Amino acid sequence: MPLVPKKMETRRLHNSDMKKLVRILRGTPYPFSSSKDKAYRQNAKESIHSLPRRLRSSHLSFSSSTTTSNLCSTHKGLDANLIAEIYAWLRHELDGAIGKFLYPLIMSGVLTHTQELKMRQLEPARQMWQHDFQADLSAPPGRQAIQCGDKWSYQVDQCAACILARIGSDEGVLFALFAGMVGRMKDKASGMDVLRGIVGMEKVKSKRLRFVRYWVKAASRGGENAVFEAGELGLKMKGLRHEWKVQQRRLRDGKNLQPAPKPNMPRQSHETESAGRLFTDAESVIGIDITVPYQPKEWSPLNAHDPKLGPNPRPSNAIPLSPAALLGFGIPGFRDSDPHSPHAESESKPPLARPPSTSSDTTIHPGSSISVAHLRPPPLRPQKPPKMQEALVEKYRAMLAAHSNAYASHPIYEEEEDGDDDASSGNDLPKPRPTSMYESFGNTGFDDDKFEGVDEEVEEIEEEDGEDVGEWRAPQTPNVATYRRPSVASASTGWDGLY
Repeated sequence: MPLVPKKMETRRLHNSDMKKLVRILRGTPYPFSSSKDKAYRQNAKESIHSLPRRLRSSHLSFSSSTTTSNLCSTHKGLDANLIAEIYAWLRHELDGAIGKFLYPLIMSGVLTHTQELKMRQLEPARQMWQHDFQADLSAPPGRQAIQCGDKWSYQVDQCAACILARIGSDEGVLFALFAGMVGRMKDKASGMDVLRGIVGMEKVKSKRLRFVRYWVKAASRGGENAVFEAGELGLKMKGLRHEWKVQQRRLRDGKNLQPAPKPNMPRQSHETESAGRLFTDAESVIGIDITVPYQPKEWSPLNAHDPKLGPNPRPSNAIPLSPAALLGFGIPGFRDSDPHSPHAESESKPPLARPPSTSSDTTIHPGSSISVAHLRPPPLRPQKPPKMQEALVEKYRAMLAAHSNAYASHPIYEEEEDGDDDASSGNDLPKPRPTSMYESFGNTGFDDDKFEGVDEEVEEIEEEDGEDVGEWRAPQTPNVATYRRPSVASASTGWDGLY
């Protein structure tokens, strides 16, 4: 069957493909040296030639002449469509996506001086594709521009691979790029572990973020440590950004104001004497004018008890000498019975009947006056049958799911369902300069998720050597016309022919 050629995209990249690409898209010499530049271009051509076929240019691809012409002679062996797409979503991050996320954090002063300088390394990198770039207008209001000389000078041939290689050669820019993408992207894309409060770098779901992660590891001397530090900074900025937005919403909705006082209730007649005093709920108002100190403990009863009538009455707080349980009253013991237990009725024993007395009226026996219940413990509750293993597994799964949801619903990590309202939240902040990377802040027309489809997983069909060649186009309906019924003479009459 014929193969349908397809366009190479970021979402079709495997992890091994990303590692091979980032080794090529780095290592440009700075400051410029003719000998170093010649060695770099020679190594780049050899590395491109050793790439898998799916990552190299092909005459069967859908690459247009305009896209192919943007690659220089050094990088013309790369797949033009793939490089153009990587360059497109990378420019989207530097032209507005990260700046929109970062601007209120810088202007509100929640970042430290070191953190702010690390993230602002992205500002001069846009000079490579902006012909009218001005360094003084690239900084936020009230900040000094980042001085880097001619390191990010304009790329004359506008080769997308050369621009990517220059970005991949700077550790500071890659660090800020990865931290900004972790901070602004959703948790499900960045693979954030909300239970531990760190970023799970080994489980990054976003193809764009995964590509930059391999880029940081290849270009940084710290390797995995640099990836972790950048991810940790991005996670911290994510929390600070959410706290800032919550504060702005409270200011906008007036939730920070004091609650209005309750309306004054009409006063009662006994409140007229204290008109100049304001009573609170915790105070009690007495409607009697007391002139003598109120000391009821010193009062004496009107009629004293006559000792000739007998002893004093028993006080109400006196402790009885005989426990009430021994007198036959239905007082529960130490273990209350289960009302649903089948033995519940047998646990409550009525008082025993008075045994017959054969003694005279003058003889007093313990059993002749009242009945005494035998002291015996109530029967034990019946043991419940143990739960099946499947039921226990489902129970613990539900508990773990509830535990994870409790962490995921934390206000720092929860996703914003009502959309981005930076235009209304940042009214108290100065407007960013129109030519800076922060110009998208407050712009409702800027699409943050423009390249979200790049992160979608695609199932590939591979050859035996492991290289993806294309998609098979299978017929939708079977070809009935080519089917022929076997003749009777050639048919077998055995039992095997019937099945």
